[in-house]
Amino acid sequence: EMQQLAAAQYMPYVSHFVERQDLNLSWSDGGRMIKGPPALGTGESRTRFIANAWYNSHMRVWPPPDHLDPVLLALHFEKDVPLAYSEQAAAYYKTRWPVGSREESTAALLGEKAGAPAVWNGDLTWTLSPLCKRSDSDASLAGASAAKVNYVIVDVDEAVLKKVVPKHILDEAVYISHHITDGPMLSHELARYAGVFQALRQYSCTTKVLVTSRLHAAMPAAAMGTPTILIDDPASLPGGGGDSGEMRLAGLENVVHVLRPDAAGEWTQEFNWHDPPPNPEADLRRAKAHFSKLTLACADVNYLDAGIKFGAMEPTFADLAAGDTPPCKAGAADSTQEAIHITTGADSNFLAMRNGVAIATWAKALGRSNP
Repeated sequence: EMQQLAAAQYMPYVSHFVERQDLNLSWSDGGRMIKGPPALGTGESRTRFIANAWYNSHMRVWPPPDHLDPVLLALHFEKDVPLAYSEQAAAYYKTRWPVGSREESTAALLGEKAGAPAVWNGDLTWTLSPLCKRSDSDASLAGASAAKVNYVIVDVDEAVLKKVVPKHILDEAVYISHHITDGPMLSHELARYAGVFQALRQYSCTTKVLVTSRLHAAMPAAAMGTPTILIDDPASLPGGGGDSGEMRLAGLENVVHVLRPDAAGEWTQEFNWHDPPPNPEADLRRAKAHFSKLTLACADVNYLDAGIKFGAMEPTFADLAAGDTPPCKAGAADSTQEAIHITTGADSNFLAMRNGVAIATWAKALGRSNP
């Protein structure tokens, strides 16, 4: 639901939900299952949706059927999903530039196995706006009472916690879970959205440091500006560890603090628990979020209008979408394979900034690589 919440801010309304594993199926909030094109009653012949999910080996339909009109914004595929790399899928991707991935590994796989002009967009929750303001310098909450700000722990193995988090912090921390067990919430889509928004508000407004093993807690918390520690434990990582787990983290781990065991299985990394530093690579995260928003603004005026109306996009996105800035006026032929690669040097201090954009992040990276 956290991913759906991020997508909903660009939709003027939600008529029904598309089943992730079988894209021929959809259902309304009342739970009525529909096979094939739903009767929209709005004069529309195709269903628009934002594809920002983990499509795994259980997926029955790919590419999406003709009655669906997706924006391929933040896909996650693993190696063992033949439908994602078929000849039919490869032909489909060429009509859908830009093909966006959630993490770097999917972009690489799509290019290697399907020849797709894929780009790494990052997580769609990066486009969520902070609900409470934090200092740019130290990520502290503006105007918040210290008594109301807590360490928050989300779905971390208890044995691992004892190894990485000081005992006095474990004793005072607030523990929550993304695993829904409440009956009414399980059976009601809107109730689940309300629960997710409540968690997001907690991450933004009353959390000093968030500690979690869940990407879907770490990524939105990073978007809120909350110092976030992602526990990368191969034995307890939700969704599985090992190579599969590292693929899911590729690139995403750059925007939070990551603690993981060393080759001997020991947890030796340190973290300043009392004066937590801001998350790394905030400029990178904001640049990726900017491109995702622009992709949606260019894809459909309904996403643009809803994004502006609900405060997810600045009104200036209307001008950008009408211009010739990629991805609005570009196609697969304009992918990175045709790019001109430039090598230069720069002083990274000169490029320091508060509000990141793509060119500044690019130039800042060049500065770091050419001391």
